[in-house]
Amino acid sequence: MLLAFQKLFIGFSVVLLILVIAVPVYHILNHSQGPDLTVQMYVSMFPELANNNPEALVDSFILSPDGSLTLLAAKDVSVRGYLIGNTAKIMYMGGRDDAELTSLNIQLRKSGKLVLNQTHPKPSINQQFTFQNVGANGPDEIIVIGNFRDNSQQILLTASV
Repeated sequence: MLLAFQKLFIGFSVVLLILVIAVPVYHILNHSQGPDLTVQMYVSMFPELANNNPEALVDSFILSPDGSLTLLAAKDVSVRGYLIGNTAKIMYMGGRDDAELTSLNIQLRKSGKLVLNQTHPKPSINQQFTFQNVGANGPDEIIVIGNFRDNSQQILLTASV
């Protein structure tokens, strides 16, 4: 009885593994021949954080005038970024600490130099900010900083495009 159960379990596992591989391959092959809006527009999602700055996800911070940081628990709000051609779209997604957010600071840097620094009052959920000609003449870096009622700040998005 135990041997029959083991054979049945192994057979079920093999079938499941084949389905896990076959279904996505079938979907990719069937949809790659027709006009696909995602392929046509080359849409890519920015990473949440650059690999060289993992602290931004963990903590929010208060920057003292002497340059020292006081780390606080991370706030739960999020921002997403999308690149469509050379147009960047930043979207505020909200979160559990939405009521604590007072403003967003969006910065654009070209070759390390600050070329755009905009502060927007607290956005509504799903509000978008659009920036043209991003990444057109070399790599750009986009940084979005959330400002909160307790005077803390948190890096919500940083991406190179």
